[in-house]
Amino acid sequence: MLDHGLGLDAEKLSACVSCGLCLPHCPTFRVTGEERYSPRGRIDAMRAVQHGELSVDDAFVDFMETCVQCRGCETACPSGVEFGALMEQTRTTLADSGRITPWWQRVGLGVLPRHRVLLAGSTVLALGQRMRIVPKRLGLPRLALRREPSVETTGTDVWLFTGCVMDAWQRRTHRNTAALVGLAGATLSVPQRGGGCCGALHSHAGLHGAGETLARDVMSSMPGDAPILVNSAGCLDFSHKGAIGDAPTGWVPWFNLVPRSTDKKSPMKLLFGHWAALEGVTDRDDVIALDTGCVWGRYLTAYCLETAALTTVQSVS
Repeated sequence: MLDHGLGLDAEKLSACVSCGLCLPHCPTFRVTGEERYSPRGRIDAMRAVQHGELSVDDAFVDFMETCVQCRGCETACPSGVEFGALMEQTRTTLADSGRITPWWQRVGLGVLPRHRVLLAGSTVLALGQRMRIVPKRLGLPRLALRREPSVETTGTDVWLFTGCVMDAWQRRTHRNTAALVGLAGATLSVPQRGGGCCGALHSHAGLHGAGETLARDVMSSMPGDAPILVNSAGCLDFSHKGAIGDAPTGWVPWFNLVPRSTDKKSPMKLLFGHWAALEGVTDRDDVIALDTGCVWGRYLTAYCLETAALTTVQSVS
């Protein structure tokens, strides 16, 4: 058992009211149907360990390690529970105590920021796949023996974050992205030194210090205020759920990163929910926010696809 609990913030830990609205949005709960593999069940387990009612045994570690940290539960949560922060702190405590992230995982994660080593290792893996000595249970995609040339800087309109594994295993996607940027009449820059790994996998593994350092290096590698284009799997930061005007300096709504449709005959419109603080206001006629706070006593909004008409009615208390 850990001597000082999990080091979790008491206010964040108590925010969950166990309503269960997160359950349909949790992939591990949907696969297993078991409460312990849901955000609600994991938070209950965190509380028990934090308060000294439960020891950190193999079952608890299993509950925490099977979470894929997609944070889909956060967008569905009416109480604004910061599940991602709770899980990251829990895994950091478990990693510091040696319960997760063994030495061989740390060695593997240590390779990611060293891009030349990563490229060489990927080539060795590709050879191993051809020789059928790489176990299929690892779930690795078929790696190329010869990679296409790296994407090169063409201008300063946008940064293309190339990343670590993405550039080593999916470089064609980068090149296709660069071609698309060029067809749009824009130019791109690739990150400077230090932009090889964002640190997300380190943070997910409980190595918070290393992940934070890598994240800062990535931010420093792309100076200025040009937009940053990411074409690999990534995470949006949902820690701010208030009004746009109250967002931290430098933050922008995710939908403002979506370009406007150039098709005048059939322009694309984007509809989304789960941001009641906007009260339906996006300042864009092509972006429709449907969540207008019905469960908070405000309004229920519907959108007609055929007529593009918005209907709003007062909620019933």
